[in-house]
Amino acid sequence: MEAVKKTFKMALIQMEVQRSKATNVLRAKELIQQAAESGANVVVLPEMFICNYDRQSFEENAEPILNFKEDEKATAARMLSDAAKEHEIYIIGGSIPELREDGWVYNTSACFDKSGDLAAKYSKVHLFDIDIPGRATFKESEFLRPGTEFTLFETEYCKFGVGICYDVRFPDFSQVLCRDFGADFLVFPAAFTKPTGELHWDILRKGRALDNQAYFAFCSPARPEDETRYQAYGYSSFIDPWGKLQAECETAEDIVYQDIDLSIVDQCRAQIPCYSQRRADLYKLTCLKDAPDSSTT
Repeated sequence: MEAVKKTFKMALIQMEVQRSKATNVLRAKELIQQAAESGANVVVLPEMFICNYDRQSFEENAEPILNFKEDEKATAARMLSDAAKEHEIYIIGGSIPELREDGWVYNTSACFDKSGDLAAKYSKVHLFDIDIPGRATFKESEFLRPGTEFTLFETEYCKFGVGICYDVRFPDFSQVLCRDFGADFLVFPAAFTKPTGELHWDILRKGRALDNQAYFAFCSPARPEDETRYQAYGYSSFIDPWGKLQAECETAEDIVYQDIDLSIVDQCRAQIPCYSQRRADLYKLTCLKDAPDSSTT
């Protein structure tokens, strides 16, 4: 699809994730309808919006994505497809635990077009493995497999690049999507914890947008009042190509909207021409993958 840059309305759904997959799927459907009725053309959900953020929940609630129409387990993917078709909107489906034929679970974002077709999917390539003595140990690589491809989700509005949470900490990842593959807008469903969010959320969201002179959106789960449950940071937000915060939620369940004008990307890059003034004779970022084609493989 050849993207034609123009204005559109976008919604980030910061939903509170419950323990029940069925409850979460129903709530996401309701919030998508609310966003669509408010005029959103593109709707984004948070990372792992169908279950708690832990190994047992991922394994219990994982579902296939590629054959979602035939597999009875794929309740979340079917809901996203049906909602996109019903409301004639684009949906970047946060992420869900995707069960593949190899038996492994992947942290995957499924993107649906206005016809309800699976137009693209992206699996998180950087898995969050930390070991801080005396404080925290968490290794996603023990129960998730990393993706191996970049993803573009092309619409008539723009080319969206998709990353998930920890991916945003790797500046090369965003630069490849923007500078090599032509993404105008990067979307990161992200379930930062409260401590890491307090340290780095604001720096990362503004810094990445400024680095790439592109729009960025970050969509977090809401932070539950019950402190025994996963404490996501919240503050789902839109950042413009100048690194300016345009709109954000706080910590509770909410939907944040923004009217997007893609001409600002061109204006920013023309006025501060970092792209044309890079010193390729001194340094170069090398991508080892061909340009993505919005493939769902």
